[in-house]
Amino acid sequence: NNIPTTSGILNIESETTISQIEIYNLFGQLVITNLNQNTIDISSVSQGVYFIKIKDENGNMGSQKVVKN
Repeated sequence: NNIPTTSGILNIESETTISQIEIYNLFGQLVITNLNQNTIDISSVSQGVYFIKIKDENGNMGSQKVVKN
């Protein structure tokens, strides 16, 4: 169970260009979005578990849980 934890900046590694990163809380509410970057700063959100949704330039989607500490 390898859930990444961070207190601030998330770096997303991808072989393709990332077009959008979205951070959702456990209620499914979008809390942060970032376009055309491989990093996103979640230091402004409360501690807890979030879901990252990543979309690349080809329209492929991926998601990952992250713990904000």
